[in-house]
Amino acid sequence: MNDYPIGVPIERAPRRSRLWAVLSLLTIRFWALLPHFIVLVFLGIAQFVAFLIGQVVVLVNGTYPESLHRFVGGVLRWQLRVGAFLLALTDRYPPFSLQPDEAYPVDLRVSYPQRSSRLLAGLTVLFFIVSAGILGAAGSGSSFSRWEGLTNLRTVIQIPHLVILVFYGIAVFVVWIVAQFVILFTASMTTGMHDFVADFARWSTRVSAFTYGLTDRYPPFSGKPGPQDGRAAAPGEPTASEEPRAA
Repeated sequence: MNDYPIGVPIERAPRRSRLWAVLSLLTIRFWALLPHFIVLVFLGIAQFVAFLIGQVVVLVNGTYPESLHRFVGGVLRWQLRVGAFLLALTDRYPPFSLQPDEAYPVDLRVSYPQRSSRLLAGLTVLFFIVSAGILGAAGSGSSFSRWEGLTNLRTVIQIPHLVILVFYGIAVFVVWIVAQFVILFTASMTTGMHDFVADFARWSTRVSAFTYGLTDRYPPFSGKPGPQDGRAAAPGEPTASEEPRAA
């Protein structure tokens, strides 16, 4: 995990907004993100299409096109920041951007792989064709997110992660509620609460990064930070797809 190629730096602010704590309990924080949710519906579809194209290219030449890798990672970064704001890891409203921003307290850093697995890409493409055909023949009316999950082999092989994250997410929701009252009275989220929620965001982001082929390394069963997760990149440091290419 120490050299895992997906980094999720999340900075903890020593002081937090009491107003946002009240608005969170009133669900205003959720509704404030509605413009992001609308944009991300369409970006999510484009992200999945870009991922599939990328897997076909990997199958042919063993390399994930850098432009597609950057786009898929950029959408995941946007999703991460929206999720981090919703989970009250930061009170700074997320930017409408795919790009890294060292000034924002939540970021995604992805080492661009010089080579990707043809075998995994081939199995992913084959699984998509077969499962999409079965779902189409059955006339499945599932939502896009569910249909996407059922046709992505990378999602299926991460079922152990997804099961754990369901229960982890329930615990995070309880901690989130308690944290809003703590912020309301102390203007601060305790380090323990912040780290517990941040580890959930980090773990789920690593799972999503594997799901979309940003790395072929199976994610660790942990959300604990590694070297890439400790802080946001300082100006001039490589971030996201600008990371040094791994061999």
